[in-house]
Amino acid sequence: MFMRVGLAVGLGLFSGTLQAETPPPVSTVDARALAESMHVAEQSRIGLVAGLDMSVQQGKITQQKADCIKSADLSFTTDLYATSIQATLSPAEIKDAIKFFSSPAGQGYIEYSRSLEFKQRGVPDPKPKELNDKETRATLAFMETSAGKKILDQQVLQSADLKSALMRGMFDVVRRCNGQ
Repeated sequence: MFMRVGLAVGLGLFSGTLQAETPPPVSTVDARALAESMHVAEQSRIGLVAGLDMSVQQGKITQQKADCIKSADLSFTTDLYATSIQATLSPAEIKDAIKFFSSPAGQGYIEYSRSLEFKQRGVPDPKPKELNDKETRATLAFMETSAGKKILDQQVLQSADLKSALMRGMFDVVRRCNGQ
């Protein structure tokens, strides 16, 4: 019935720095807050871990390399998603999405999305989640908003550019772990 929040798996590159004395524009702060409320780093880690466990079982990589990759800092995925959010959503849509994803119902949807990710990858889910009636109603209501349509229906956060940046970052993590 619902599409999961399309969170690409992997890591990415975020370039650009802000001067300490110049606060970022509100839209940048809000875009980052939305990415954080959507738990993009944690969602990215799900697919990463599932793929690594399979690779270890198949003898494609060592457990030591898998452990190195699993422990990698994925916080920059938040920056990549924030950049994508800022480019695809209006300030009002960002605020609406923050309101939903920060709510108990929105957090329930994030957990539901996580469960779908496990299921799609054929990995046992340690904490399976189905939406309850209240979460379902709130999600349906969010899907009627412009932000909900863009994020959940049109999946604007599944862009080829974002996926490519996340994959480049993943390769960087693997490269660092290969060099250890």
